[in-house]
Amino acid sequence: MNGAPVTFEQLSMALQAHAETTQRQFDTLGSKFDALSTRVDALSTRVDALSSKFDALSTRVDALETKIDTVQVNMMKRLDEMAAVLEENFRDSQTEVLKGVFQLAEAVQTRVGLHEAVVNSVQHRMGLLEARLLQIEKRLNIPPAA
Repeated sequence: MNGAPVTFEQLSMALQAHAETTQRQFDTLGSKFDALSTRVDALSTRVDALSSKFDALSTRVDALETKIDTVQVNMMKRLDEMAAVLEENFRDSQTEVLKGVFQLAEAVQTRVGLHEAVVNSVQHRMGLLEARLLQIEKRLNIPPAA
């Protein structure tokens, strides 16, 4: 505007043009906000889906932890049972070995007793023979050998 007075009609038209431009900008801005809102809603849906997936994963992890605990308890029971069975078998083996040793000791004791009886018998007979020999030597007047 070059310094000439502005008429009401010009001002009204300029205001009308400015209002239309502003309205178009608001409409464009509104459609952008609508598009942004749609994208935010889509993002919110995706976040909700991820959240439900994480919840499902958390549930599965909890179930897995429970299974692991159950398996661990079962393994400990089995190990305890195996230890008890091994201990019992070890004691049974010890008992069998001791029984065998005692039977062997009794057999050895019996044999030793028999050998002692034989030795005593032989010594007794030897004593008798020595006494007879001494009598013979006395009769024949032979001095005893040292």
